[in-house]
Amino acid sequence: AGTPLWLTIVAQVVGKWRSFDRVKFPISSSVRGLIIDLFKRLETRHGEALVRATLGYITLCQNTGLSETELVHLLSLNDDVLASVYEWWVPPHRTLPVLVVSRLLQDLGPYLSRRGDGSGAELVVWYHRQFWEAAEAFVFPIPSDHMISSFYLKGHRRNLHSELADFFCGKWAGMPKPYNEVLMKCVQRPKFFPGESEGERMVPAQPLALSGSLHRSDGRQLNVRRLTELVYHLIRAGEEKIAVGELCSIGYVAAKFAAGAGMALMREFGEAMEHFSPVSHAKLVGWRAFVGRHFQHLQKAVCPLVPFQLALQEPDKSEEYKSALDYSDKHFPKSNVQVPKHESGWLGGAFLGWANPSQKPQTKDPCILNVAEHESPVTGVVFSSPDGKWLASSSDDKTVKICSASTGEVSCTMQHESAVKCIDWSKDGALLASGCEDGIVHLWTPDGQEKGTLRGHSG
Repeated sequence: AGTPLWLTIVAQVVGKWRSFDRVKFPISSSVRGLIIDLFKRLETRHGEALVRATLGYITLCQNTGLSETELVHLLSLNDDVLASVYEWWVPPHRTLPVLVVSRLLQDLGPYLSRRGDGSGAELVVWYHRQFWEAAEAFVFPIPSDHMISSFYLKGHRRNLHSELADFFCGKWAGMPKPYNEVLMKCVQRPKFFPGESEGERMVPAQPLALSGSLHRSDGRQLNVRRLTELVYHLIRAGEEKIAVGELCSIGYVAAKFAAGAGMALMREFGEAMEHFSPVSHAKLVGWRAFVGRHFQHLQKAVCPLVPFQLALQEPDKSEEYKSALDYSDKHFPKSNVQVPKHESGWLGGAFLGWANPSQKPQTKDPCILNVAEHESPVTGVVFSSPDGKWLASSSDDKTVKICSASTGEVSCTMQHESAVKCIDWSKDGALLASGCEDGIVHLWTPDGQEKGTLRGHSG
């Protein structure tokens, strides 16, 4: 009690009381208690199913947020929420009334931040870490029994991630979704729709490009929400086949780089490789190597055809080459049925083929990652000990950079007074030593903090 956040929440709650009211309910002495009490009052006012699902979706999308429209669609796909809202009346369309969500968000308004992500949508997120943590504890409780806690952590949370993934991949767009038992009983009441067992939820399709084409920059509008959210939720939902199919497609790679999210794509590869089976791991390794060795070209590409052109330069039996051909066949089908598949029409002839196909290399480039962060020649490269997760490099540009060995993302840069000629890690990976042209040796921590200098060399 007495912290700024506690006082803010209390003022917002008590400020709604009238001057002649008695104390309506006890005020908790902790911030967590205040927030949990708020959630319980919202359940009383709006219904348990609606409140818990809404809190769950917002909490699981805390890194980016959700728009009010997305919440309406997600809740329309949630049969338990629809059944609770349809208790007295069933509308002609199986969607959640927008007003229901608007009223709940209005009550949550003081505790939410609203921001954009470049897609034109206004997204809501918790404005303080304490609300996110309280919502986690409220929606995904951990009972004392270990076996039950495992169910809650891996079951209910995974189900919500799966529902989010279904929405962002457009699984139910344009097609009816079957009702669960609770919603079916509600809808099939004699005075409403007897015999109805499924219904379209009016959710939008989720193509990678909302308008235009991935291979053309004019008129193209990328689906930023799908590119940001889908793989994240697929991994956490355990949807291995769909997640690998999304990541290992040239269309997705092209869309991520067109959205300026190339490094985010590399992180998605790494996270998927940690969670999925050895078979999927091998496929992901190959695709990540393709992206890694062409990263600079993909990131700086002006022409939207570059990702497809690079994929077509891979060996004919490679996954990347086949993916580019499949994309071409889908978007530029052959008008002449006598023309063999893949042999003409590569995106309307926009791709460059080999003048002599027999000279095309049929072995993969062994390079798996190119990191081009220095402005002068690189003088040293060394992997961290003992895990090898980090790569340190020195350069004549007077810097040492530490980057991820899997994504190439720079975590920190150490500036020096002269050109850096050599570097090395300590055996435990706790310190990095850099030797400079001016004869000084610098000691650094992995997060870029200087721990000391050693002088004595004359050059």
